[in-house]
Amino acid sequence: MGTNWLTSYEHLMASSASITLAQDFMLNKQMHGEEIWEEIWIDGKAFDVNIWEEDFNPEGDSRTSPVHASLYPTIEKDNGYRETDVDFSERLFTLDPKDQ
Repeated sequence: MGTNWLTSYEHLMASSASITLAQDFMLNKQMHGEEIWEEIWIDGKAFDVNIWEEDFNPEGDSRTSPVHASLYPTIEKDNGYRETDVDFSERLFTLDPKDQ
């Protein structure tokens, strides 16, 4: 795949699409837990978004540490399925609950 797997346009669109996912993740700790993976599509190309809380505390009702969102390319398999290519990633943004 190489290092040119993500264009600046795809990065911008992925950040925009992922912010809604991350905000929902921030507000719904009991439903989402420590981490989620979501597939997004940009111009017919699939990407995987990973959103996770930095210092997850299962006992609390709300998030207390930064939430990060990263983007991964996907690999098309011969059987029609896609897999996350964990060899490449790009940090999209971080949300801090103290700023909310």
